[in-house]
Amino acid sequence: MSDQRLETGHWDAYLLIQRKYEHEWQNPLGATWDMLTGDWRSAIGIAVALQTALVTLLLVLVLVRSVRARVGLASADALLLLWALATWALPLSQTGVSAQRGQATLLPLAILVARLPARVAWPIALTAAALAVWMEHYFLDSTLF
Repeated sequence: MSDQRLETGHWDAYLLIQRKYEHEWQNPLGATWDMLTGDWRSAIGIAVALQTALVTLLLVLVLVRSVRARVGLASADALLLLWALATWALPLSQTGVSAQRGQATLLPLAILVARLPARVAWPIALTAAALAVWMEHYFLDSTLF
């Protein structure tokens, strides 16, 4: 018997609650493309597009590095990478979910960024820090949900 069933009386309690938000499934790559090509006329649209571009580039770079380094599936790096792919894809797979919050949860990828060459890792880290400050401004102003 699952914990949800014991606590709420329903095995699908999470799904029942989420139903009221009317989420629909979508292609995470299509959602990423939409965010990259979104509203480039507003500062918040530019910030969202740049953060999405950086997160997408970072995922591609650590994936390529892991394949080239032949990271074994039993390693902690592979586990972190599998977690990151799922964490990246899930929020983008549903409508009505804040992709920016989902992207913010990818901070543990910094471990894999440290394995990239310094000439790549440092610009990524500095850009990520600047974007975090920019996005935090919109979040605190309640402009970004």
